[in-house]
Amino acid sequence: MTFVIDEKGEIFRVLDLCNLADYKKDELIILLPASKPEFKVSLPYKVFLNPQTNKRERFELDKNTLNTTYAHIEKITQ
Repeated sequence: MTFVIDEKGEIFRVLDLCNLADYKKDELIILLPASKPEFKVSLPYKVFLNPQTNKRERFELDKNTLNTTYAHIEKITQ
């Protein structure tokens, strides 16, 4: 799973199944659209212990990023 900021500044989540590559912050990539797989996909998310409420909560980025797409991610080499 990769969080992407497009040229318009919109944040969305890209699911690239079976890709174990690492990407650096601010690295330029190309997204090649892919179809939703036939099998169920569970989205991972991070939780933290909120010191004010003493409850486990999801990080803001996980709560606010609603747009999700499937794509193959390729690094842009220069």
